[in-house]
Amino acid sequence: MPFQLVHGDYHLDNLLFSTDDQVRYTLDFDFTAWRERIF
Repeated sequence: MPFQLVHGDYHLDNLLFSTDDQVRYTLDFDFTAWRERIF
């Protein structure tokens, strides 16, 4: 599960049962935080 690399608490169930907008927002938010931590 590649999402674990970005956010350790990610579960596949959350992605499957969320709306597309919700997932997109969460992924954008988490990936931004992840990039800020690295750079």
